[in-house]
Amino acid sequence: MKYVYARMGQRFLIFLIDFVLLMVIAGFIATSLERVFGFEPDMMSSYAQSLLVEASAYMTGKSSDLTVFYEYLSKYINYFFVDLGFKLVIELVLVVGLLVVLPKYWGGKTLGRRAANCKLVDKNGNDATIKHFLLRELLGTYLFYCFLGAFFGVIGIVALIVILVAKRSIPDLCSQTYMVNDVPFKVETKPLNDNEVKPDYQEVDSFEQEKTEEKTEEKNEEKEEDSQDKYSIDDDDYKIV
Repeated sequence: MKYVYARMGQRFLIFLIDFVLLMVIAGFIATSLERVFGFEPDMMSSYAQSLLVEASAYMTGKSSDLTVFYEYLSKYINYFFVDLGFKLVIELVLVVGLLVVLPKYWGGKTLGRRAANCKLVDKNGNDATIKHFLLRELLGTYLFYCFLGAFFGVIGIVALIVILVAKRSIPDLCSQTYMVNDVPFKVETKPLNDNEVKPDYQEVDSFEQEKTEEKTEEKNEEKEEDSQDKYSIDDDDYKIV
């Protein structure tokens, strides 16, 4: 089957519903769990502000002791990795549940793809399989967007450049899949008139096969005749004078 690539507007809608919604849900669950275990996520911003104050005081000469600065830095790093660990675990569960398991039982679609009327296909135009979903979401979405995106803020810009240049997203490149419209591309055919008869393609194929067989037989006969001429002996060759 032939499909039409998903437009940028459709891709953006899928990104908003699938990825952004996933990140919002993951952040909310992670914050709730952190408070249950006694970690206050708001303390990270407080420690970050204290770090800036201490660094400014040291650089302007108001303070020559970095003990307080290192103390705030240690606490900030601890909270950062605790918060990151909670989010990565929850994001992994959501990625597998919403982007791998759900499409398997929902015709290959996620919430975003259903809203945009799109789906994933492989390089041959067949529907994506569970293997494609695993490669796409675990390597592309989770590893690149979730994990690397937590450390490098330029990941979103890189992903946008890849889509503009390659017309495919990084997860699609990882899994060799394509985001297409759910409706296959239909080739328009000229309607037949009343006096025209629709050809039977099976008969046409058999007729072409008969012609091919006839040509093959003619070639074989010509080869046999050439072979007989090559090794034939004329009576004149042995004529005694």
